[in-house]
Amino acid sequence: MSQWDQRERSPLLSDPGVRARLIAWALAAVIFVSGAVYGTALLLSRLGPSGAATTPPAPVDEALKSLVIPEFTLIDQDGRRLGRDWLRGRVTVLAFSFTNCPTACPVMHAHLIRMQGLLTGSTVRIGTISVDPENDTPEALRAYAASKGIDTARWTMLTGDRAEVTNILAGLRVATTEDPSITITLKDGRTMANILHSTRLFVIGPDASVVALEDGLTWAGAESAARKARAAQGLIGGGR
Repeated sequence: MSQWDQRERSPLLSDPGVRARLIAWALAAVIFVSGAVYGTALLLSRLGPSGAATTPPAPVDEALKSLVIPEFTLIDQDGRRLGRDWLRGRVTVLAFSFTNCPTACPVMHAHLIRMQGLLTGSTVRIGTISVDPENDTPEALRAYAASKGIDTARWTMLTGDRAEVTNILAGLRVATTEDPSITITLKDGRTMANILHSTRLFVIGPDASVVALEDGLTWAGAESAARKARAAQGLIGGGR
């Protein structure tokens, strides 16, 4: 628990129930996602056939080259159809979430809302892709944005066909899985299982490539993502 105590936390984490669910979620996500993506590569880069240490691991930017955003067609909160070209020419801080998420997303969204202020005066934008596109319609995204104070001129919320979302997840080497231990009751009375998903912040360069990864569950990670995004945007103009 000391590692959590040493970090700056959102007020939401003061709730013991939310904190307990979040810790369980985070552990599962780390094992399922981060371990699969980076664990093998890191191990192979450090160990030879006999298990002896060999060369240091490759720089992070080399690992990022394996993360590719494929062509896609998604819809934003205003019903506009956007593709991969939408990412070109500007820097984007991209994340995956869903509006009915009861655990990690409220924390990550609070950090992204706070990040909006750090991006003032720059052309860097925020983008979130719903991992629950069946329920996150453009209307639902628009209502959520209005209720949370999200500036949709800065932050674009995306949804679309499940296949499109899955394809993007695969390109970024992350995935989702249902978490039946938590049942979510929707506004219309229906229920659904919680969804485990990546909480990484992907800093996307103006050529639609991934240039940095940060932890979306900590303010330090979100602040670092904003700083790196502004630096990347400054290299091509458009403000820092």
